Amino acid sequence: MSKNIFYYLFDMDGTIVFTDELNNESYNFALLAYNLKPIVNEKRITREIIKKCYPYIEKRKMDVIIDKKQRYFIENIEKIRVNNCLLDIIRSLGNNCILWTSSDRKRALHICNFLKIRDMFSLIIFSDKKNMYRDVSKICKRLACTCEQLVVFENDANVVHNLKKHGLKCLLFVSK
Repeated sequence: MSKNIFYYLFDMDGTIVFTDELNNESYNFALLAYNLKPIVNEKRITREIIKKCYPYIEKRKMDVIIDKKQRYFIENIEKIRVNNCLLDIIRSLGNNCILWTSSDRKRALHICNFLKIRDMFSLIIFSDKKNMYRDVSKICKRLACTCEQLVVFENDANVVHNLKKHGLKCLLFVSK
C-alpha cells in the first residue's frame, strides 16, 4: 500500500450532522408519552442521563422509551442540522472515506440514507470509542495501511487528544 494514500475517518454526531436538538426533543417526546417529566438543561440527553434522572425505571421500560425515542428521531430526521462544508469534503474525497461513529447503528444508517451519503463511505465502523487503539488497529488492518495514513474528523476533544497520542492526524470540529 502506498504511503501517499490517505484515508479519512469521519465522526457522525457533532461533526457531519448536529443532532443534539432533535435527540433531546425525541427523548422528551418519549418521556412525556410515559407521563415522565421532560429533561431540560442538558446539552445532550443520553441513556445514562435518563437512568440518573429516573433510577427506578426498569430495563424493559427503558428499552421501550429508547425505541419510541428512536422512532420519533427517524420520523423527524429532516430537523437535523447538516455540516454542508464537511459533506462537500466527503463528496470530493472519493472512496477513501470511512464513517467511524459511536452513534446508534440504525439511526446512523438512516441519517446516511437521508443525506444520500451511505455509498460515499467505503467502510462504516460502529464503536463506543472507548478503546481507540483497538479501533485504529482494526481499521488499519482492514485498509492495509498505517495510522500515519489516517486523518480523523471529530468533534470530541477527548477523542482527538487520545488519537493524537497514537500518532493520528485529527481535525477538531467544534459545534455551536
